[in-house]
Amino acid sequence: VILANLAKGDQPFVNLFVQRGATSCRDMVLPKVEFAVDDLDITFDDGWVEPLVSFAKQCRSNNTRGGTLFLTIQEMAGKPLTQDYTFPPMPSVIQVESMMIRRVKLNLWCAVKLRNVRSLPLYIRTAFKVLSFSDELTLEGAPLFLPPRNVPLHRGSLMDFSRGLANEYTLNLVTGLGVVLGRSSLLNLPRVPMKIGGDAFAWVADGVGSLAGEAASLLNKATFDDEYVTRQRKIRKEKDIKGIASGMAEAMRDVGEGLEGVKDIWKKPEEGWNTGGLEGAMMGVGQGMLSGVVKPTAGIGQAIADVAAGLGATAAETIKKQRRVRKRLRQPRLLYSGGAAIRTWCELDAELLRQLGTMRLFGIEQVVRLEQREQQHTLLLLFRDRFLLVEMHAAGGPEDQRTSSTGMLGAIDEATMKIFQPLNNMVSGVKHLQRQWTTTELAEKSLMEFEQQGGKIFSMDLCLLRNADIRHDDKGPLLRLRREGAPRPIELPLYKGQLSAAVQEGLLAGFVSAVKHPDGAANWDSLHQALCSEERSRQECSQHDSVLQEAGKKTLEVFEVERWRLATGAWTTPFLPIDNELCWRWVDATGRKHPHLQNLDKRESAAKREHPPCELDALFEAQDNWEVEKGPTTDKKGWRYGLAWKSSTWDNSPGMFDVLRKRKWRRTYA
Repeated sequence: VILANLAKGDQPFVNLFVQRGATSCRDMVLPKVEFAVDDLDITFDDGWVEPLVSFAKQCRSNNTRGGTLFLTIQEMAGKPLTQDYTFPPMPSVIQVESMMIRRVKLNLWCAVKLRNVRSLPLYIRTAFKVLSFSDELTLEGAPLFLPPRNVPLHRGSLMDFSRGLANEYTLNLVTGLGVVLGRSSLLNLPRVPMKIGGDAFAWVADGVGSLAGEAASLLNKATFDDEYVTRQRKIRKEKDIKGIASGMAEAMRDVGEGLEGVKDIWKKPEEGWNTGGLEGAMMGVGQGMLSGVVKPTAGIGQAIADVAAGLGATAAETIKKQRRVRKRLRQPRLLYSGGAAIRTWCELDAELLRQLGTMRLFGIEQVVRLEQREQQHTLLLLFRDRFLLVEMHAAGGPEDQRTSSTGMLGAIDEATMKIFQPLNNMVSGVKHLQRQWTTTELAEKSLMEFEQQGGKIFSMDLCLLRNADIRHDDKGPLLRLRREGAPRPIELPLYKGQLSAAVQEGLLAGFVSAVKHPDGAANWDSLHQALCSEERSRQECSQHDSVLQEAGKKTLEVFEVERWRLATGAWTTPFLPIDNELCWRWVDATGRKHPHLQNLDKRESAAKREHPPCELDALFEAQDNWEVEKGPTTDKKGWRYGLAWKSSTWDNSPGMFDVLRKRKWRRTYA
């Protein structure tokens, strides 16, 4: 993720309000403009910086020298300068009467290996290495603030307006450079003594914590309670201790869990009596006495481990600023033409890239789906000098389909398959495939994994192709490819993939161009144009329905919070001074008063509501009723229980020290 907003308090990514006045010319009159953007995380890393620089170099023309061609001077010689001269059009005038830009906050993250940034001169990389005391340039959430601005009245060209706006923020960027450098690795050299001391203390604290944690784990096993041991192991895995505060909170929770073991002194004999009579009761007495001693002791040991972990994290400054964990929502994009062509993201292309890898698909020009059978796909991968016939299974397909289904490759008889060259047995022939696919251990390993999943792949060099045509039989069109010296042509059915006539003609034109070219180089431009035209037609047909179904929809999420009141023995609206804005009962994901609370100035009024008193503005209309989000991590009513709002673990049942509970409400608007 390169750019992501924090979405604090249900704040949208961008708010833009533009009021435009009517004019009788090309001039633009804007009486009022308001712009606001959410706090942003910007990440620089090796994954995109260097490929972007390489892509920019490929796009740049080789002829960078200035000057005028001699032919141009020769044509202008002897002619008056005013002959055939046309006046350039006047630039459009923009008039901004009132413009408000809200505060902008950027959090800069960077983790770049200096040896990978080959676009920087060597002396700059060497200087960075010395100052960073490492081979990596890092930025740990360096904040960069752009203050709010009221842009004064402007009337002039758009270029002048943009230049003036940029000058307004230049000084802020320069002054914020010091803060950015303070969070960077360029100041690691003076931090070395402090870093050594902090790491040493963190190492000691981690050692103490690990020892206490292992002792607590051994004591848990001594309770002979498998369910309790499993639950404690799960809780330890879910803990996310970022500092001393979260460590203390988890420690109090551990002590509470341990003290609950005292109840086993009378629970175990009762359970033993119900299941085994007198003998079971006697065994229950022993287990209860043991559990009543071991569980509190193990809880105290685990609490010591959590406190030590919090101290270690604080001393090592690992919680100075934590980057938000962002889960990739889709797989990486497949790049065409050796990375020089970026096309619309496609799930099939991304899955193909995941299974075959970048090395095997380097230089790919087109992907044509010949057949789809449930989770199985037969694809024709077209390169400039070769083509691949691939049979793969989509992610998540059943295992029985991966072994028992027979696709297009399985239907082609053995005589025809001998025309192809299986990748497993390629010892000679297509040398560029050998060089790219079998020279590295990684390529061989990924190919074995692809075949173990039931995939098949065959290749053919286009320089060996002697003829290509399309024949129609009773079922539909067949693409016939004849190789030099082959007894019969390769026949690929095109009707199974429901390819249009234009795509079929473009596919044939590409193979025919390879036959005519002396080196067997194919031109797939006609096929690309046909596929793009087909995709545009498909999108236009579905655009109207998708707009009606998805456009303008928004889901409003509200958290309901309650605190346990010991005096009454009931859950009520938070009431303690430390609860701060939790006392409103209806809060956002950060624990603050929800920004969409409607016409409620007093907390008591909001606390009396049984459903979230939150609504979007008048532009949105509710599509359903409020619903509580329920799942395996909640109880039957959607509640989750914890010690404090910032606790790292929340359970579906209350523990001894769990005095807070929360649940999420959702409603869809359009």
